[in-house]
Amino acid sequence: MQMDTQRLEDDLSLLAAALVYPPAPSLTPAVLRRLAGPQPGQRPARPWAPALAAAALAFVLLASLLASISPTRDAVADLLDRINIFETEEPISGLPAEITGTPVSIEQAESALGWPLFLPAYPAPSQPERVLLQDFGSVRAAALFFRHPDGTPFVLFEVTGLVVKGLPRETATAEPVADLGREAYWIEGEHEVQYQDEQGGPIPGSRRRTAQHTLVWDLDGLVFRLEGVLEREEAVRIAQSLR
Repeated sequence: MQMDTQRLEDDLSLLAAALVYPPAPSLTPAVLRRLAGPQPGQRPARPWAPALAAAALAFVLLASLLASISPTRDAVADLLDRINIFETEEPISGLPAEITGTPVSIEQAESALGWPLFLPAYPAPSQPERVLLQDFGSVRAAALFFRHPDGTPFVLFEVTGLVVKGLPRETATAEPVADLGREAYWIEGEHEVQYQDEQGGPIPGSRRRTAQHTLVWDLDGLVFRLEGVLEREEAVRIAQSLR
């Protein structure tokens, strides 16, 4: 609950910065009156009332902001989920495209991430050709490099944090994918990817660009990404086969 509240506050701050609204009157006098205590004839507030009012106000503000933000934020998938997708006007040509990390064994990657790695059972049970560990402190990811039986290479990322996808309006598209985790999207065209921590803070050094087709989905609190020259149906089959 604390994590979601912090993420909500961070997202509200970002959305508020994108809004143009008239100046609001000062709230100082009203706040000072409330701090001075109950007014004559006024019932004292219940202990849980301020928290409930704050939560209600936050969701009202969020709904208002989402209804009036600029078009560059219209493509946000879900502010409270582990995958955030938005359109961007910023050029991404200067971002690195190489997948970096420390070469490790599967056992070393599992020890660093804290869970057994998921491996595809389709089109046949297989082991990765190599594994890179991306260690950003509060966020870690394993990049597993595979080769499809037809020779097509692809990379499976398993991430402990949040994933942000920035889609240039002219070069990339995203479509939702059903029956694959809590939320899933199929992305085509060159786009950027970056990791965030559990509070929504960007992870320095994790931002890169990719022109590969990408399937990204959230399952059991983890984020998976499949990058490669694969068709959507084949990528989904591989994703559904993870064991």
